[in-house]
Amino acid sequence: MKSEHSLLTPRDEVFRKIGRNVVNFQRIEMLLKHFVTTGDISGTVDTLIQNFTKKKESIGKRSLGQLIEAFHSIICGEPPNCDELKPDEVGLALGVRIEMEAEAANALKERLKALVAERNQLIHHDLGEVNFESDEECRQLSEKLDEQNLRIHSKMDRLRSLLESASESQSDLVAFIQSGGFAEAMKSND
Repeated sequence: MKSEHSLLTPRDEVFRKIGRNVVNFQRIEMLLKHFVTTGDISGTVDTLIQNFTKKKESIGKRSLGQLIEAFHSIICGEPPNCDELKPDEVGLALGVRIEMEAEAANALKERLKALVAERNQLIHHDLGEVNFESDEECRQLSEKLDEQNLRIHSKMDRLRSLLESASESQSDLVAFIQSGGFAEAMKSND
């Protein structure tokens, strides 16, 4: 019995793969948006939620290339600081940093930027230049899309792993803050 995909014409198959890759590029963008939005959060008791909301709105408008720069700044940069505090205010600054050599972080950034260039090439050039009436051109693009999808998945898996680690750490921090251990630690620092 033939699979559903083997029954598609080369044109239909390449359209399916274009859609798959575009969706996967969008998934990378969403992972980066989530990481950048939650990676550094700071403020006072009164401004923390407002700061987070503003950041989320700002991040939502950024391009994939801008998100990669912000992601790199978070994983390699200085931890966030609280707003200038008045004597009677309490502030919170939460930052996620990933321990990796600067060379590895820069290599990850460059691989992500290469994916942006691939996506832009596909969307802004390749799709407009392919003769979708030609089975041969459709097959060639289909092969290229399969190779591209492997690279997309590699980066998507890496980002997902980093995001999961960061989320686990944030959950551990919340659990600690809610426990008696946090209050004990705060009292012992007086």
